[in-house]
Amino acid sequence: MSEGYSYSEKLTNEIDGPSFSAGRTQTQCPATARGLARGSKGLALAARSLAAKIRSFELTDPATADLAGRWRQEIDAQERKVVEWFAPAKQAAFKAHAAICRQEKDALA
Repeated sequence: MSEGYSYSEKLTNEIDGPSFSAGRTQTQCPATARGLARGSKGLALAARSLAAKIRSFELTDPATADLAGRWRQEIDAQERKVVEWFAPAKQAAFKAHAAICRQEKDALA
């Protein structure tokens, strides 16, 4: 490579753009596997906690109906958090796949 950087750095630049530094640490890049696992465990724990409350719940009067409505809002908010949490990793994986396929196509041409 005449540009002065490695193949992995070139692929990284294709995926994330030239502003990405190949030497990022885990604290700088939350979309690392370890960062995703840690964050997704927290999301899963919150979901299990809410599920446990709901399992033992009985709708018996207007007050419990109000509580059920608030929990529905909490579920919706939690779902949005999960989708937002995984979106950057999914986008990076999509870009990586596209870059690899493009390079494969160029190599076979």
